[in-house]
Amino acid sequence: MRDADLLLHVVDAGTKDLDAHIAAVDTVLKSLTLDELPQILVFNKCDQLPSGQAEVLCQRYGAIGIAALHPETLRPLIKLLEERLAVLVQEGGSSRKSTSPGPLASQS
Repeated sequence: MRDADLLLHVVDAGTKDLDAHIAAVDTVLKSLTLDELPQILVFNKCDQLPSGQAEVLCQRYGAIGIAALHPETLRPLIKLLEERLAVLVQEGGSSRKSTSPGPLASQS
C-alpha cells in the first residue's frame, strides 16, 4: 500500500456504528503512516437502506454510494476514479503532492 496513490475505503452502509468503523480504518492507516494518502469513501449496500438514507449518508460523510450487486450504481464511482487518476497523471503520478483529497473523499 505504500506505493498507492489513492485508497478506496469501502464501508458497509448498513453497519450500525459507521463512525467507529471508519475511525478504526483511519487508525490503522495512521499507524502505517498511510493517513496522508487521498481516499475515496464508498458506502456499499446502499440498496439495502431505507429510501433517501443513502443520499443523506453520502452527503454527511462526503462519500459515494454503490450497490455492488447493481452494476449501474458503479458508474459514478468509476467516473470519479477516472477523474482522480487523471489528476494524478497530470501531477506526475504522486497524489502525495496534493493536500486536497478532492470531492467525495473521506472527511473522517
